[in-house]
Amino acid sequence: MFTKRVARLSPRLSNTPVFIRVVNGNDSTLIVKCEPDSEAQEFIAYMSTDGTTFTDSVSSSTSGITVTGLAENTVYYFRVKAANDSGFSDLTR
Repeated sequence: MFTKRVARLSPRLSNTPVFIRVVNGNDSTLIVKCEPDSEAQEFIAYMSTDGTTFTDSVSSSTSGITVTGLAENTVYYFRVKAANDSGFSDLTR
C-alpha cells in the first residue's frame, strides 16, 4: 500500500508589508512597526545608512521589529518584508 503525504503550506504572501513608523526605544534601539498580516509568520527589517545599500537584517515573529546597536547621530533607512512557509513578500519601498 502506498500512502502519499501532502504538506499544507501557508498562503503565498501577496502583499508587501505596510510600513507604518519607527519608534524610539532608547539611545541605541528603535522599533520598526508595520501593519500586522495574518499570512505572515515573520517580519524582516533591512537597514541602511545611505538609503541604497540594505545589508543588515533583523527578524521578528511580530510586526514590531526591535533593532539594537544603533549609533547616535546616524540616519538609518529601513525596508521590511514578510515571510511564511511559502516564501517572501516584496520589500517595502
